[in-house]
Amino acid sequence: MSTDEANIHVEGCEVRRQYFEELTEACEVAREGCAVFDLPWRSHLVASGPHARRFVHNMTTCQIKELAPGSGRFGMSVDSGGKIVADFFVEAEEDRLVLESTRSGVEALSAHLKSHIIADRVTLSAETLGVVLALTGAGSTQVLERALSAGGLPEEAFAWADVTIGGLAARARNNPHRLGVQGWDVTVDLNDLEAVRRTLLTVGASRVGHDAFEVCRVLAGVPRVPDDMGSANVPLEADSLAATIDWDKGCYIGQEVIAMMHYRGRPNRHLRALALSGDSPSPGTPVTTDEGREVGAVGTVVRLPEGEGRVGLAVIKRKHADPGTRLQVGGRPAQVLALPLA
Repeated sequence: MSTDEANIHVEGCEVRRQYFEELTEACEVAREGCAVFDLPWRSHLVASGPHARRFVHNMTTCQIKELAPGSGRFGMSVDSGGKIVADFFVEAEEDRLVLESTRSGVEALSAHLKSHIIADRVTLSAETLGVVLALTGAGSTQVLERALSAGGLPEEAFAWADVTIGGLAARARNNPHRLGVQGWDVTVDLNDLEAVRRTLLTVGASRVGHDAFEVCRVLAGVPRVPDDMGSANVPLEADSLAATIDWDKGCYIGQEVIAMMHYRGRPNRHLRALALSGDSPSPGTPVTTDEGREVGAVGTVVRLPEGEGRVGLAVIKRKHADPGTRLQVGGRPAQVLALPLA
């Protein structure tokens, strides 16, 4: 690969596509072993003040008010029509909430939340709290435990703990959502990033590039906001997002629309995988019937680890979303596949 081919930009951050690893092996490590991925495009929004918990709780799809310090959740903020504004991971501290999202997600989330502050005493601030490394795979817990020089790991999904790795401070969050497999997020100061990563590699992790991350994410059916789903979509259109909604938390902005759709019927569109032929289509390329009627649009497209096949995510109208349905993308045949994929 040339320098340009070897790297890719995500949210303005340059990341390595591959570290000389073979893609099939890299995906196997990310699922069955312990892969470490760089996620420099992740950012943080801090909510503080006496009404912070109540306010964020009333603006998101997940439980916030009852979170004890050290616990966390995956959640989304939606508009009054139930459409996605941003997704995030939230960590409950003693006197504040830390929300992690993409850079664009933090901007959208901050603007959306601030527009709804009326009498609540809450402060929202984008802060640089460190760089996120993602460890994924069945062996990730064991590797991270070997890397710890102080502190212990939480068992609950999305819970977090401040730990020490190789003598350096870090925050570890239990995260099964990134790629649909067991995983951990390790957030460290930028100045400590290389040393912490080196420690993880020494005790059994393998550094893997962005291509493998994207393949595993697509096959797991985890959409990236806003590239795969965004302001035109409700969370119920993706099974991986719908499964995270707290149906017992009470009212929040957009809750009525989402609840009505959930209890009265199915969404009108569904996130599916498409088996594609030929070259990779650009994101946003229409998905059509053989007669040329548009029924969706392509999001992320990845090359499969073996062979020349490609798979893309697409939100498709319900009538055409059954697995096995034959469609077209860019004039080439495509077939609908159920998610997640093996």
